[in-house]
Amino acid sequence: MRDICSLKPSLGSWPGQDVIPVNYDQDTCGPMARTVGDVELLHRIASGRNKTTADVSRSLRVGYLGKSISIEFVFFLCFYVLSSGESIEGNLLIQSLTPFLPLTTLVDLNADEVLGELISSVLDSSNQCNTSFRDILCYALARDIPAYLSSHSSFYSHQTLASLIEWNSSHREYIPYGQSLFLRAQNSSITAEVYNKYKQTINESFQKLVEYLRKTYNLDCLLTIGNDDILTCTTICGIPRANLTLDYYDPKHQQLNVVAVGFASGDDFLLLRLLQRFEKANLQAGMIDIRTRFQKYVQYPFKSIYEKLLNLVKHK
Repeated sequence: MRDICSLKPSLGSWPGQDVIPVNYDQDTCGPMARTVGDVELLHRIASGRNKTTADVSRSLRVGYLGKSISIEFVFFLCFYVLSSGESIEGNLLIQSLTPFLPLTTLVDLNADEVLGELISSVLDSSNQCNTSFRDILCYALARDIPAYLSSHSSFYSHQTLASLIEWNSSHREYIPYGQSLFLRAQNSSITAEVYNKYKQTINESFQKLVEYLRKTYNLDCLLTIGNDDILTCTTICGIPRANLTLDYYDPKHQQLNVVAVGFASGDDFLLLRLLQRFEKANLQAGMIDIRTRFQKYVQYPFKSIYEKLLNLVKHK
């Protein structure tokens, strides 16, 4: 989505009643709006937290990773390397906004190979547990949806996942929303033991990553550049993340999505404060860019023509 800000709050900070589950271990409602301020307002209302001056005046140290990240296996080790092109464009945009970011220090993490190994260990949890993040979600869906259906029996005639699948199959004139996911959940071979191992592995790997970032760089949070949230699997840890689209104010460039990832539950407002600063910086940079273009293509050419006409009149 373009020109939008959204927040996935810390697990439990928003009311979870009547939320249709995919995974109760990580499911949470969250706001989506045009501006960071609107997202923050909705979050404060839902979470019941009042605004404090500490939220506004806090200095932040933020590490960032470039837009395109790929995995290379070298001697059976995963290293994250930036591919040229889009990653460079993303890094240039972030660097161009740096002068407009008050109380914010940006740290470039793209050349840190140790960090690459730690991130790869987080993403490699699926291989360690011989499963995938989607399979884990499907297992949790099959586990949690019967409890939801039984607690809402007055609203739904279905009480099991199998009955939902059967209804979708017999009513093909309707859009079978979620049918492929339901089928995968029903046929999931994941056990509770595998699920718990996966969750534990993700938590441990992510904590090692956070400890390294804090100890080595003294960071408050992490920022990734690109439309793909490379650390999506860490949502099972219950930590918050927020995203915002940034623009060059140039039709030749695509908008870039930045995702701010918290280090712990409760970092919601820290992430929103960071993105609010980026939002303002983006507007300031855009105003400068527009003013520069006006001067270059309108003001200066007309001024030059005017001066030439004056010279002609004087010579006559």
